[in-house]
Amino acid sequence: MAAVDPDFKTSFCLDSYYVSDELGFILPEPLKELPPYYQPWMDVAVRVPDLVQSHELRSHIYKMPLLSSEFLQKHRELRLAHLALSVMTMGYVWQEGEKGTVEILPRNLAVPYWEVSQRLGFPPIFTHADGVLANWKKKDPQGCWSASQEETVCEVSSWSLCWWSWQQFLH
Repeated sequence: MAAVDPDFKTSFCLDSYYVSDELGFILPEPLKELPPYYQPWMDVAVRVPDLVQSHELRSHIYKMPLLSSEFLQKHRELRLAHLALSVMTMGYVWQEGEKGTVEILPRNLAVPYWEVSQRLGFPPIFTHADGVLANWKKKDPQGCWSASQEETVCEVSSWSLCWWSWQQFLH
């Protein structure tokens, strides 16, 4: 087996994969807001648990305009858009529990979700990359990163969302 030259340096750069020495795969400095054009997405996404609990999420999604993803230019914008669209999709599908799921998403949710997913190379489904790695913000924007000093951008847990999934594991 050939010996590795200690002076050999590769051009491999973690930055191009959005990986950092400090945070690993956690997205460094994720956005909390999208450009104003996408405010209808964020207005609904940050309220998903409450809208699911009140059985109003689907009606709010129906009222959203069909927005193009073309104005999302930066990786962090795409990641936040994917998070918002993922949270809305998960809530939309499961709003009524296991027996009330839907198989077809409305166009104003499905089309941009597909576009953003394709641009990121992500599947159009709520992923660990969405819910954990990009769904955080510092409680104190000037403070150092610490798991105890972070909070979520989009809340995805509530008893109404979690109850049905835990029932599957209990039986």
